[in-house]
Order: sequence, then structure tokens, then C-alpha cells
Amino acid sequence: MSAAGKRPVLHKALVALVLRTLRPLACISFHYGMSILEFEEIARWVFVDVALHDPAFALQSRNKQFKSRAAILTGLSRKEVMRLARQPAPGEGGEVHARNRAARVVAGWLLPPYTDGRGNPRTLTLKEGRDSFAHLVRACGGDVPHRAILDELLESGWVEKVEGGRLKLRSAGRLHPRGSQEALEKAAASLEVLLAGLEKQLHADIERNGRRSKES
Repeated sequence: MSAAGKRPVLHKALVALVLRTLRPLACISFHYGMSILEFEEIARWVFVDVALHDPAFALQSRNKQFKSRAAILTGLSRKEVMRLARQPAPGEGGEVHARNRAARVVAGWLLPPYTDGRGNPRTLTLKEGRDSFAHLVRACGGDVPHRAILDELLESGWVEKVEGGRLKLRSAGRLHPRGSQEALEKAAASLEVLLAGLEKQLHADIERNGRRSKES
């Protein structure tokens, strides 16, 4: 079978590898309140950073990678590559703000007109008035129905119902997960070592197959 004939099979296996790798990462992200928008921005930055700075993808004829080459490898536009190349690593230049929709609603609840004169989150009606919970969701939650957001916030414990069916934000501190930073850092270090080892094995397999093709 020709190399062209093998490519779709290899691509299918690659897609399966990425799917199986991302599934547990998606679960971890959901547990800690990370949205796909945050994940996508981080992934874009990493792809560009690898394309520009990893020696494994450097052209032998050039001492330094160039933006057009990164655009070719990543599939992004040169403009997007340049934007990402100018940015520090995600998390180093401040918070990535594109949180999940429920968290964005909670963040909006901590701003006027949903706070009192002291800046504390007010108890909101469900639908009545321009500063109701439904209005807050329309302003901060996108096209998701306010009752769906409410179910999520009640389930997570961020919000409770009080007298008269009004809604109270229990604690601004609950905006962030209570997980251990140390546990996440240890998990990141372990995963980095594991995936780096797998990448090394796969790269060796590519080189072996390349030598066999030249010899045949």
C-alpha cells in the first residue's frame, strides 16, 4: 500500500488518540470551571509556541522560525499567529477571562447594577425588573435560558432561594473551585512527563518507518 493510502488510517488513529487524551482533560476542566473558550485560547497559544520555538519543527535552512511557517503548521492566519506570539503564556499575563457561562453570570452579579451601595451582591428577583436574575443572565450568560443557569448555580451551591422566591448569591468566594493547587501542579508535572515519553516513542516510530521506506 502506498504512503498516500496509509494516511487516512493513520489520521483516524491520530484523531482517536487526541479524543482519548482530551476526554479526561475535559472532565478535569469542568470540575474546575474552565470553559471550552479558555481551553481553545490556551491550545492556540501552545500550538503557535511549539511551531515557533520547538527545534523538532525548525527548518534546517533557517536559524529562526518565521510566522508564515507557524501559520502553515497550525492552520491559523498569520495575523492570529502574530497576536498569540506577542502574548505571554496563558496564566502568566493575568487571568484568562472567558470562563464558563455560569461563572460569567456569577461574575456579573458582583458588578453594578446587581450590587448594593457597598458593592455586595444584592438578592435578586427571578424575572421582575431590569436588575432581575433573568436580566443578569441575558447580559452575561449568552443564549442559555435563565432557568438552565439557575439550575446549575443551585446545584453547585453558588446560589440559594430565600423568602419570596428571591435569589441570593451565597458567597463570592465560591466563584473559584475549592480544589488543591498543589494537586493540580503535581498532576500537571506527572502528565507532562508521561506525554513527553509517549511523544518520544512516537517520534522514534516515525523515524524507523522513514528509514524502512528509503531502504525499500
